Amino acid sequence: MIHYILEKILRTLIVFFIMSILFFALYSAIAADAVGSDVEPSVVEAPYSATYANSHHTGPTYIGYVRWMSAMFRLDFGRSSRYQCPAIDAVRLPFIFTVKMNIFAVLLGLLIATPLGISSAVKKDSLFDNIIKAVSTVMHNTPVFILTLVIMYFFGVKWKLFPLNGMETLYFKGTAMELWLDRLKHLVLPLFVMTIVSICGLVGYVRAAMKEVLAQGYVKTAYAKGLGEKTVILSHAWKNALFSLLAVIVRWVKNLFFASSVIESMFNLNGVGKLYFDSLFAKDYSVVLAILILIVFFSLVGNLLMALGWGIANPRIRINE
Repeated sequence: MIHYILEKILRTLIVFFIMSILFFALYSAIAADAVGSDVEPSVVEAPYSATYANSHHTGPTYIGYVRWMSAMFRLDFGRSSRYQCPAIDAVRLPFIFTVKMNIFAVLLGLLIATPLGISSAVKKDSLFDNIIKAVSTVMHNTPVFILTLVIMYFFGVKWKLFPLNGMETLYFKGTAMELWLDRLKHLVLPLFVMTIVSICGLVGYVRAAMKEVLAQGYVKTAYAKGLGEKTVILSHAWKNALFSLLAVIVRWVKNLFFASSVIESMFNLNGVGKLYFDSLFAKDYSVVLAILILIVFFSLVGNLLMALGWGIANPRIRINE
């Protein structure tokens, strides 16, 4: 077991090391380009120094890399040229907002996709199963921005049920409760779109995992012993299908995170997606690269935790000491 854990940690560190070299090269290229252009060096200020002049380029490359990595571990990503504050301060609130949105969409998506996927697998090739497969396939392969536009048109333009722009009504006047309800109303459509994306992506995985487990011999044996369908599905099949779903769920959460960036931009929400695109167009590279580094870091941590949890919980995995 210790060998398995150390192997997973080592692989994660290797990937992080490779990605850190790529990011370091990107920072260096941006800084070098700024020196020879009409852009102020402070616009692309490296996170390990105030300006390009006294950055890692004044010494050997490996010394600069060590300084850069040291700054990363201190969450020093440089200074935002657009917001005139440390890049980490500009990223913090939008990042928290996006994480909360994604957690809500994934949890609600799982609550809805799990019974749909299980029922579809149990009623294989039935009318219900065919409808679930058709709808989930079409919706899953529909680009996020097209799905968002359709929902915005019907619920915001045609029926005028929900607002389409921003986090709250401009110049809103009212009580604290009324302001909270106004903000909640602005989040209904973005959360609705993200939940649909989550459901359509997860229901297919749940169905596939359950179909694989239901075909196993121990499930047929449980039926032969006279156990009820509910007991077999919940106590035997679903418990074992959950192991294979762990990796898929972690991978899907990362995909949904990128989809939410598009949704946030279209609804003009103060999340990581909008911040990323706005900073990219404004050439605020410190914020752009801070976002990328944080996404890579949390993706690697998520993969590591998933691998460790799967290896510990799944009795089918045989780990050599």
